[in-house]
Amino acid sequence: MNLLRGRGPVAVLTVCLLGLAWWRIPSASAAGQAAVPHSRAGQEDLTFWVNHHGLGEIDVDGPVGFGDMARLLMRRRANAQAIRALRDRFVFRSTDPATLVPIAAASAPERLVIAQGRVFNLVDPANGRVHRILERDPGVMQREVAGRT
Repeated sequence: MNLLRGRGPVAVLTVCLLGLAWWRIPSASAAGQAAVPHSRAGQEDLTFWVNHHGLGEIDVDGPVGFGDMARLLMRRRANAQAIRALRDRFVFRSTDPATLVPIAAASAPERLVIAQGRVFNLVDPANGRVHRILERDPGVMQREVAGRT
């Protein structure tokens, strides 16, 4: 009996505190911290899990969503500061593709050097596309993709 008298109030207080915490703390999705891919419908796994499981090669050509363009730009170290300014910890503050245009333009060199046999994805946020470049021929080649050499 003495045991119930000592533990009973503690158990009731614990249940009350847990109920208060459940009621007051918002869920992860309401707090904006859920892992949302911001991809086009049907392309949710295009780049999201590649970046979470390591730096695998991404083979994309065509229209993509904001999240895929942003993750492709995040793969370049030169874009780190600019991308950090757009993010709030793990999520993007805005999902407007126009916010990525200055980052893509600033990080794009005048000429690109692409390794033979490797896929290179040229991000074009102004048009909402990613251009796939795969150089198969040996030697120096000059191409124009999306108005760039």
